[in-house]
Amino acid sequence: MRIASQSLLFSETSIASIPINDPPTFEQSQISESKLSYYPKTSFISNEPLLMNVTEKLEETLSNLALFLRDLFTEFSHILSKISYQTIIFLERYTGLAFIELVNEGRLLARASKDHVVKVAKEADFILNPMRADDVRKASEFEQLCAETSSEHPWEDDLRRRRRIIQNSNGILYNESIENNSSDDINDDIITTARTVIKDEYLLKQLKQEKTQNFM
Repeated sequence: MRIASQSLLFSETSIASIPINDPPTFEQSQISESKLSYYPKTSFISNEPLLMNVTEKLEETLSNLALFLRDLFTEFSHILSKISYQTIIFLERYTGLAFIELVNEGRLLARASKDHVVKVAKEADFILNPMRADDVRKASEFEQLCAETSSEHPWEDDLRRRRRIIQNSNGILYNESIENNSSDDINDDIITTARTVIKDEYLLKQLKQEKTQNFM
C-alpha cells in the first residue's frame, strides 16, 4: 500500500507539473546550449524561427492534449500503480523459482544425456570387441600365410619353389609318395585277382555244361 500511495503521489505531481496554456520562458543562453539540428520547413510558411528547441516543440504539440492526459492519468492512476506493484511482486516471487527450475531441468537433461552416451558407448564396445578380435586373428593368419608362401631363399630355384608351394597329389615327401603308390598297386592286384576268379568260375560252368551234353 505504501508503494501504491507513493506511485500515486508521484503520478499526480508529475501530471500536475505539465504546462497547460502558457509555455515557460527560457533565457537565450539556455536555448542556445540546448539547440539541436532543425528540420527544414518546406510544406508551410511560418514566421517562427527556423531553429527550435525540442522542449518547445513538445510544448507546442502537447499544449492542447495536456488536459486530456492529466485527466487520463488521474483516473487510471490506481490501476496503473496496482499493475506495476503486481508485476514487481510477480517478478520477485516467480523469477527466482523459474530460474532454479530451469537450472534443475538442465542438470537432469545433462545427466540423462551423459547416461545415454555412456550406455551407447558400452553397447558399441561390447559389439565391436569380438569383431575387432576376429579382424586381428584374420590379419595374423594372413600375415603368417603370406610369410610362408612368399619366403624366397637365395638357393631355391623355381622348381623347388613350385614343389613347395603347389600341393602334390602323390605327396610331398618320399614316404607319402611310396605309400600312395603301394596303395595303388594293392588296388590293382585286387582287381586282377577278382577278374581271374570270375574267369575261372565261368570256365567251370562251361565245362559242366559240355559234360552234361555229351552224356545226353
